[in-house]
Amino acid sequence: MVNRRFLSIMDRMGRTPLTSLDQVRAVVRDLLAEGSRGAPVTAQLYRQLTSARRVRERLGGGDPARLGRDLRALEPEFVKAWPAWYERPPDVPEGVLAHAFAFWREALEVARQEFDAARAQADAAIVAAGIERDEALARVALLRTELTDLRTQLSARDEALGESRAALAECKRLAVESDARIHAAEEKLAQGLRERELDTIRYKEEAEHIEREYRGLSRQLLTDIDRQRQAIGNEMARLEQQLKATSRLLDEVTQDRDRLRDEMVRRGGPASSTGKPV
Repeated sequence: MVNRRFLSIMDRMGRTPLTSLDQVRAVVRDLLAEGSRGAPVTAQLYRQLTSARRVRERLGGGDPARLGRDLRALEPEFVKAWPAWYERPPDVPEGVLAHAFAFWREALEVARQEFDAARAQADAAIVAAGIERDEALARVALLRTELTDLRTQLSARDEALGESRAALAECKRLAVESDARIHAAEEKLAQGLRERELDTIRYKEEAEHIEREYRGLSRQLLTDIDRQRQAIGNEMARLEQQLKATSRLLDEVTQDRDRLRDEMVRRGGPASSTGKPV
């Protein structure tokens, strides 16, 4: 089985490079011009100012390994060519110039250290800012979540409010209907009270009329009762007289019977078996 890594290496070897040596040389020249500030280019300064990463950033791409090889190949060229770039001041002794270059290198190194420290501080500030940014983004995400929850709660509250408003409208409608029914019931009650008052008046009038009739009838009845009582008394007196007359007549008849019976007994005639006169 063919090694895939080997095929990948072979494929890269067969490709046309993305960057040329002239492009890398131009980028290195720009980096040295920006970073050296006129100082002589030494191997140490060259390696400090150039790197495959910086060149790749300037070129916008490229193979880091190839760029590293190109930088190593161009290092002697730039280190040897630095005296031709620098215009030597006239009438300056070589020793003074060497001391000036040494002083310049020391100052450049101090400035570079300060620059590296400032850059480290800047990187730390950038990291801190990134952390703060991440925390701010986290807070924003949390706030967004809370906002979403609040919107959900607000939507639920709006829905509940709509339901409450609908229920309130229904209650108002029922209240209006209840008021109408109450008003109708009040009118009906008032009419009933009026009719009852009229009925009461009619009842009182009828009661008074009946009471007057009753009193009249009562007086008439008492008069009739007195009349009938008097008539009955008269009739009883008459009947008592008749009874007395009848009693006297009965006594007379009884005496006549006894007399006749005694007379018949004396004459010797047969007596009635019943004891009653024939």
